[in-house]
Amino acid sequence: MVDVYVLRSLRDGKLYIGLTGDREKRIKKHNAGGVSSTRYRRPLEMIYHETYETLDEARRREKFLKSGPGHQFIRGVLGTGADGVDQADASRLKRPDRKRRDKSG
Repeated sequence: MVDVYVLRSLRDGKLYIGLTGDREKRIKKHNAGGVSSTRYRRPLEMIYHETYETLDEARRREKFLKSGPGHQFIRGVLGTGADGVDQADASRLKRPDRKRRDKSG
C-alpha cells in the first residue's frame, strides 16, 4: 500500500504533496526537518491522504494533485483558498496594506 498525502504548513499555510509507504514515519521526518523541501515550513500537519495498491497508481495521483486541476480538487475538498489556507483563518495571515510612496516627485 502506498499513500499520497497533503501536508499544510502551520507557519505559512502552504501545501506539500507527496507519497510514502509509511505515513506516520514520513510526517515525523518532515516535522523533524529531515525533508529539505519542508524544513523551513515546519511544523506541518497532514490534512489529506489517499491509499493506493501500487506505487504506479500513487505516482499518477500525486502527479495529478500537483497539477492545476489537482490543486482545485484539493481546495474543493478542504474548503481552502488558492494559498491552501482555510478561509476562516485567512484574515489572520494577510499582511496589512502598505502605503506606497509617490515616486513622481
